[in-house]
Amino acid sequence: MKTQQNNNASDDRFNDGVFTLVAVVTLLTLIVIMAMVPVGCNAESHIRSNSNTFTPLIYGRPKGDVLPVSCLSQDGNWDVCVYFTSTRPVSNDWWLCVTNKIGCQLHLWESDGSELHSKKSYVSAAFHLAKQATMSSLFEYLRHQRSGPMLMEHLRIDPDGVSQAYEFQLGDLFPMQFDHEYLLQVTPMLYKARTNVLQVKSVNDVVTNRTLADLVEYPPLILKLLTNGNVVSLEALPKTKKP
Repeated sequence: MKTQQNNNASDDRFNDGVFTLVAVVTLLTLIVIMAMVPVGCNAESHIRSNSNTFTPLIYGRPKGDVLPVSCLSQDGNWDVCVYFTSTRPVSNDWWLCVTNKIGCQLHLWESDGSELHSKKSYVSAAFHLAKQATMSSLFEYLRHQRSGPMLMEHLRIDPDGVSQAYEFQLGDLFPMQFDHEYLLQVTPMLYKARTNVLQVKSVNDVVTNRTLADLVEYPPLILKLLTNGNVVSLEALPKTKKP
């Protein structure tokens, strides 16, 4: 009888140990999963932007294998950077920045729902880019840019990193006030060539053949800009604020 009691005690200790191990493994798994969730997936997540610093990367929704990424800083009257990354290797695809210095369609609303309008011609021009363009016209535009990442003839998009395409300050484009909250919709754009990098020997081959490129508009990033420098990533526009 004593031996049976000792066996029962050993079984209980073994079961307790197994339960503890399972609990620890489950907790660690949850921690890893939470760490892997990209910033911006939660519709109510506050993303901090302290003075002179940018928010963490805010991931948009993909179109095909490519998705836009953004980060913002309240310093400098809301500086906005737009990047691109991919869900799988697309290194053979040929991507180019669009023929517009901000590269995005922008909508901006005050907290009371009134939409702000920019007097900059290139803000409105971003809504009227050609759906198709020749590579020669894109190269001509990109080569005449004197600053920023738009000097690139080939935007390298890779799942292991992000490639910067555009940067602008909202305060230079819209009549913003530092102590106001805003709702921002950013629709990033790129041109994708109808050929890949491996099919051409040089840029001159593409130019002389008048290879076409198609405009790609990505799902918009919808961001609430708060007065304390926080950014709230939303999954959809409120019903009262449709462009």
